[in-house]
Amino acid sequence: MSFHDAQAFSGLSRISDLARSHDGTRLVVTVQTLNRSGTSYESHLWEIDPEGGEPWHVADHVTSPVFQPDGGLLFLSAERDPRGENSLWTMTADGTSRPVAQVAGGVRGLTVASDSGTTILTGALLAGSTMADDAERRSERRAFGVGAVLHDGMPVRHPFHELDVEFPHLFLLTSGGVPDADLRDLTPDAGRALVATNALAGPPVSLSADGGLLVTPWSRRIHGGGFPAGLAVIDTATGKREVFEGTDEETYFSPRISPDGLSVAVLVRTERTFERPVHDRIRVFTRSGDEMSDLVLGERHPGEWTWSPDSGVLYVSGDLQGRGAIVAYDPATGQAKSTLTRDAVYRKMSLSPDGHTMYALRATVDEPVAPVRLDTTAAEQEPLRLLHPATVPPLPGELLRVSCPLPDGKTVSGWLCLPDGATAESPAPVLVIIHGGPLASHNSWSWRQNPWVFAAHGWAVLLPDPGLSTGYGPEWIQRAWPHRAERVWRDVESLLDSVGERADVDADRAACLGASFGGFMTNWIAGHSRRFGAIVTHAGLYALEQHHDTTDMAYLKNQWFGTAVDHPDWYAQNSPERFADQITTPMVETNPTGVSQNNFIQNRIHQSRTGQMRAAPSWAAETSRVPSDE
Repeated sequence: MSFHDAQAFSGLSRISDLARSHDGTRLVVTVQTLNRSGTSYESHLWEIDPEGGEPWHVADHVTSPVFQPDGGLLFLSAERDPRGENSLWTMTADGTSRPVAQVAGGVRGLTVASDSGTTILTGALLAGSTMADDAERRSERRAFGVGAVLHDGMPVRHPFHELDVEFPHLFLLTSGGVPDADLRDLTPDAGRALVATNALAGPPVSLSADGGLLVTPWSRRIHGGGFPAGLAVIDTATGKREVFEGTDEETYFSPRISPDGLSVAVLVRTERTFERPVHDRIRVFTRSGDEMSDLVLGERHPGEWTWSPDSGVLYVSGDLQGRGAIVAYDPATGQAKSTLTRDAVYRKMSLSPDGHTMYALRATVDEPVAPVRLDTTAAEQEPLRLLHPATVPPLPGELLRVSCPLPDGKTVSGWLCLPDGATAESPAPVLVIIHGGPLASHNSWSWRQNPWVFAAHGWAVLLPDPGLSTGYGPEWIQRAWPHRAERVWRDVESLLDSVGERADVDADRAACLGASFGGFMTNWIAGHSRRFGAIVTHAGLYALEQHHDTTDMAYLKNQWFGTAVDHPDWYAQNSPERFADQITTPMVETNPTGVSQNNFIQNRIHQSRTGQMRAAPSWAAETSRVPSDE
C-alpha cells in the first residue's frame, strides 16, 4: 500500500551508489533509508552477490564507497566523525573500520586509481586559506559568528551555493592515517578554477590506472561573470599542470582518462545562443591534446561513459527514445561497435578486469534504480537483475508507451501510467506532468514526482517528451528552441488529445503539474489554456526579464536568450507574467517547505472525478511569486 500513503512512500528504501572490487569478486551498493524521526535519509552499505544470490548488510553511515586494489574499501562518513563533517574511512575484509583522513571543511569526493591505489580527495579551503591554517580560520569564523563574504568579482553565486566563501581543492593522499595522514594540495592556486564544475559537491576527477595523471575540469573567470570550463591534466607526483582552456563557444566537462593514460574522453558542449541550442557530444583527445574523434551519437544523448580495461572500447550510456541505451564505441573512429542494451537508463557502469562483464545501476519509469549485470560480448540483451534490499511494492497500474503525429510531420511520444480499475465504464482523470530541464526526458524512475503515487489514487498520468526533450536527436531540441513555450505546449496538448481518445481515460477532467522548466511551462499554460481543472507549479520561472538579470546563472541566461531589448518579441511571447490577467484556472505554487504536490492532488481527487474541479471550483485562483532557480 506504499503508493497510496505518501508517508509510507517516502519511507521506501532507495539505492544511490555502486562500487566493484578491482578483482571483480565483490559488489557493494549504498542504500538510503528514512531515519527514525522521518526527517532525513541515512546511507547503509550492502554487499550484492554478482551471481544473483541474496544480498547482505555490511555497515551503516557509509557513502561514496570505492574499493582499493588490495581489496580494502574506502568510504566517506559524517556520522562517524565527532565534528559531523565527512571524513575518509577504510574498511578491511573482516568489517573493521578506521579513520584515514580529515579535511577541515569535510571531504566532498573520492577517486582511487585502479592499479596503484593512488587516492584523490575533493575538499574545500576558505578563500585565502592554506592547508596549514584552514581549520583554525574556520574555528574563528564559528566562534565570532562571522558570516560576511568579500566578493571581488562576478558572479557572487553559482547554482545552489555562495561563492567566495570557500573554493574546491584536490588533495593527494600520500601515506598514513588519522592523525598522521599526509594530504598534499594538488591545486593550491585553484581559486575559482574548479567552481564551474560544481566541485564543492565533488568534481568529476579521473585518474589513469597507475595514478600518475589526473584530469579534471578547469575553468577561468571572464568578463561579465562567465566561467568557460576547460581541462587540466595534472601530474600527481610533481603537481605540474597543463591546462586546455574552454571558450565562449565550446566548454568541456566530465573527462574520463583511459586506463593506459594515453587518451581522454570528454563531453564537449557547444554553448547555446538564441539561434542555436546547446549541443553535447563526446570527443576523444590524445594526451597531447590532439583530437582523435567525435563519437557518432545519432539520437542518443550522452549521460555517462567509461573505458574498457584495455582502453580499446568506450562505453556510453544515455537517453534514447524515452528509454536509454549503452553503446560500445571504437574511440579511434568514433563509430558504434555494438549496442549492449536499449531498455533503460544506466549509470555507474563498472567493468570486470577482463572487460567481459559490466555492472551498472538501471532504472526505468516503472522500476527504481537497481544493480544489474551485463555481458559486453552480447548485443541487445536483457540484463541480469541482481537481488538487492531496496525493492518496491507492486505498481498500482501499468505503463504504456504512447505517441501521436504532429502537423509538421514529427511525432511526439511519452508514457501513460494507467491506473488499476480504469475502464470505459469508469475512465480515469488525467494528470499531465511536464518535466524539468528542459533538456531532459521522462525516461527514468522519479522519487520527486512519482507518477505511481497519483496512479494509486486513480489518476492516469501522462508523461510527455515534447520539443526540447533529449534522446530524440538534435532536431527535436531545435524545433522548440529557445524555450518556446507555445511549441512545447502544442506538443503536450497534441499527446493529451491523442490519449484522450482512449475509452478508459477522461481527458476532460485533467490537471497539470511541473517543476523547474515544467514549472515555467505550467505558469505559461495557465495564461493560455482553460482545459485543466487545476495547475500545480513548483520552482518555475515567472518573470523572465527579471530572472535572467538576477539569477545565479545571469551570464549564461543572457548569453542564451539575450535581453528584452535584444529580443522583445520572444520575451513578450514566453514570459508567464505577461499573461497573468488571463488566468482563470485554480493554481498553487509549491516549494520544499510549502504545500505538497501529492497532497494537493490527492485532496482534489473527488472534485476531479465528479467534474466539480472544472465546472465550479470553490477555491480561489492564485498566482504567486515563483523561485528564481530554473
